[in-house]
Amino acid sequence: MLKLFRRSGPSLKLRKAAAQGDAQAQAELGFIYAHGIGVKQDHAEALNWFHKAAAQGHAGAEAFLGAMYCSGLGVGAGLHRGA
Repeated sequence: MLKLFRRSGPSLKLRKAAAQGDAQAQAELGFIYAHGIGVKQDHAEALNWFHKAAAQGHAGAEAFLGAMYCSGLGVGAGLHRGA
C-alpha cells in the first residue's frame, strides 16, 4: 500500500489516479485520510475513498471499511448500513 504516497501527503498523481477510478489509489487515499498522513485526519473522507475502492472489490479497502464501521469512525451517530 502507499505506492504513490509521499511524506508531505498524497501526490497529484495519486489523487488523479483515484479520481479516474483506480481502486488501489482510492484505497491509499482512504488510508492517508484515516491516519492523517500529511493531511488533516478526516474519517468521513477516508470512508468515502474506502467505499469507492471496496465497490471495485479491493480487499484491503473492504477490511478498512469494516473496521471503520465497527469502530464508528466517520459514519455518524446512529448510522446503520446493511440489510
